[in-house]
Amino acid sequence: MEQQQAMNFFFVRQHDMLYRVNISDIIYIHSEGNNCILHLLTGAEQEIKVSLRQLLGKLPEGMFLRIHKSYAVNTKLLEKIGVKDRVAYVADKQLPIGKTYYTDILQLMHLP
Repeated sequence: MEQQQAMNFFFVRQHDMLYRVNISDIIYIHSEGNNCILHLLTGAEQEIKVSLRQLLGKLPEGMFLRIHKSYAVNTKLLEKIGVKDRVAYVADKQLPIGKTYYTDILQLMHLP
């Protein structure tokens, strides 16, 4: 039986256009209610009407890490974590790390 390969892109509708978004180009995702804003390597932003939980369920497993109730980051682009102030640094941005997610992040990064 033939295995399906995981998609490495998807399309986002904005008005009357569909824009291709390469999953590896997503730096981080910021959710506002049931909308997510994709922040891309190009500097562009794409907004889609889906919850962060739903979106993360459709993206490749392990590629994105939820760090806050409103933020998820591309693990390949995560540069550093401010342990004392609970901040994630990704592509010259500082994103908050929520208390709920902090322990999981440290475990994922293999820290005691």
